[in-house]
Amino acid sequence: MKNTLYFIILIQLLSCKTDVDLKKNEDSTTYEKSTEIKELNNNIKYVIAKSGLNFRKKPKGKIIGKFEFGEKVEVVKKTNIFESITDENKQIKGEWLGVLTKNQSNVKYVFGGFLANRKEFEIIGKDFLNLISSDYEVEYKTEGDLNGDKINDIAIVVKRKVNFNGNRDVIILLKDNNNIYRLDKISKTVFPSKYYSDSSESYENSYDIEDITIANNELIIELYGVGVVGNNVSKFKYFGKKLLLTNIEVSANGAGEHYKSNYNVINGEIITEITNLLNENISTETTTKQIEKKEYKFEDSNPRNINY
Repeated sequence: MKNTLYFIILIQLLSCKTDVDLKKNEDSTTYEKSTEIKELNNNIKYVIAKSGLNFRKKPKGKIIGKFEFGEKVEVVKKTNIFESITDENKQIKGEWLGVLTKNQSNVKYVFGGFLANRKEFEIIGKDFLNLISSDYEVEYKTEGDLNGDKINDIAIVVKRKVNFNGNRDVIILLKDNNNIYRLDKISKTVFPSKYYSDSSESYENSYDIEDITIANNELIIELYGVGVVGNNVSKFKYFGKKLLLTNIEVSANGAGEHYKSNYNVINGEIITEITNLLNENISTETTTKQIEKKEYKFEDSNPRNINY
């Protein structure tokens, strides 16, 4: 009787263990199926954790390695496991994700809060050229302390390598104490198109001389043309996290006169000088007026089209 009882208990224990193992396998299978992403397009991400990003065999599991800062990964699985962590006094929320790299065939799991899309301008790196799409090339580059932290930043003018239609972007890259660049601002309007079309539909350079510099914590764009095309010099400066237009200086030679204006955008003050070149005694008339103060952001302002 005692042996029979032991045998019954043993069968029950084995049955329970089998059920647990089956449940584990079922859960594992369900997990794999429910988290696998069918469409793999547009799932390329970049590591934005400066010290690198730990990866694991399973979400929240034991650390088995680390992806380097700026490394490219492909998200292939979602887990629906979300977490919020504190990093550098900031709350970062994200989902645990399964990823692959070019050099690794096995799926690794990482905290998605430290992954970003390049198009979101959150990607950062020690080589600023890596922050630029391979479809573009640098036409102009300048270095200098732009945001007042005594570290040299970079501003660049880029254009497309193929199918270039004359339009150019200006990109601001701020540098930190760790010699790491962050793509901070981009404008498609502050710099002129390379060419313009005249009445005969032939294309000419918009300006004869173009320059972009950083000096005294200001971004300066200088454009110089002949005759009525004239000159346009604009300046931008950081106010907190905003990069704002601070000054526009315009000058041109017309029919018998020289025109020059200086618009202090921050103060709303405009000083205009008109010199009459036809009179025997060349004379200059200067006027000053105040207008409403306005805010023009670097991202969407065009200093050549601002009326004042």
